[in-house]
Amino acid sequence: SFKDGLALDASENGDGLVTISTPTFSSIVDAQSYLTSILVAEDDCMVDLPLSVMPPNLGASCQSTIFEVTAASSQCPDQSVTRQYQMTVDTDIPVVTVGFDLGQAHVNDFSSVGDGVYLGIASSNATDYEYVGFSYTVADDCDQSLQIRVEVSSNEFEYDNSKASDSMVLIRDTKDPRQSHSLMVFVEPGQCGVISDRLCVRNSNVGFRYYQFALEATDLAGNAGSATAYVVIIPEAEDLPASRDSVGALDLDYFTSSMTPETSPASNVIQTKDMLWDTTREDPPDVPGV
Repeated sequence: SFKDGLALDASENGDGLVTISTPTFSSIVDAQSYLTSILVAEDDCMVDLPLSVMPPNLGASCQSTIFEVTAASSQCPDQSVTRQYQMTVDTDIPVVTVGFDLGQAHVNDFSSVGDGVYLGIASSNATDYEYVGFSYTVADDCDQSLQIRVEVSSNEFEYDNSKASDSMVLIRDTKDPRQSHSLMVFVEPGQCGVISDRLCVRNSNVGFRYYQFALEATDLAGNAGSATAYVVIIPEAEDLPASRDSVGALDLDYFTSSMTPETSPASNVIQTKDMLWDTTREDPPDVPGV
C-alpha cells in the first residue's frame, strides 16, 4: 500500500487516480523527484518499499500530466502494485506581446522599423500627457492565472511636485472587457532641457527622451516570458538637428541606435503595475469606443 509522506493538496477519484493540485512544476524531472520524496510504500513484511516513478510517454500535459508509481518487494518480486498520480507540469515559457494602437489618425513615424515595437510622439509643452494606446497579450498552454508586471522606465527623470507619483507616466485601470486593454497609459511628451521649472535629469546627451515598456508574465511553475516596446518623444528639428537626415526627414536609426544600455539606458523606473492574466478567458471582439 501507499502512504503520502507529506500533507498534500490532493484528491482521489473513484478509479484511484490521485490528483496533486499544488505545487506546479517546470519539468518532468522535478515532478518525478517530488513524487519520490513524498511517497512511502509498505506491505506486511517490509516498510519503505522501493519505488519506480514512470513519466508519461507524451511528456508534460499541464494539469493532466500522469505519472505511474510502482512499488515492488525484493522478497516477492512477482508481486507489485501501481498507482497513478496526476500533477501539473508546465514546461513552456509564456509568450508575451506588447504594442501601441492610436488608430489610423495617428501617423507613427516608427512603424517602418522592423526590429522592435516603437511609437513616435511629437515633443510638446502644450499638453501634460499623451495617450499611447498600450495593450498586451499573454499566451500559455496551461489553464492558470499568471502574474503580470508592467514596468515603465525612461532615460530621463523628471519630477513635478504637483503631480506626485504621476510624474512622467500616468497609469489607470479600465473596465474594458478585454484583458489586453485593462490599462490606460499616458506619458508626458516633454524632455529635459526644454522644461525649466522642474527637476529634470538625463543620463546621456542623446537629446531626446524615450519610455521603455517592459512586461513580464510568470506562470505558476516559475517560467517567465517578457516583451518590450518603446515610446519615443521626437524633438523639433531645430532642437536636435542630428536626428534628421540630409533632406530633413527623421533619421530613425539615430533614435533606435541610441536607445541602448550602453548609450542611453532606460535606467529610471517611473511606474510599475502588477496584475493577473487569466488564460481561461478569451478577449471579446474589439468594441468601438471602448
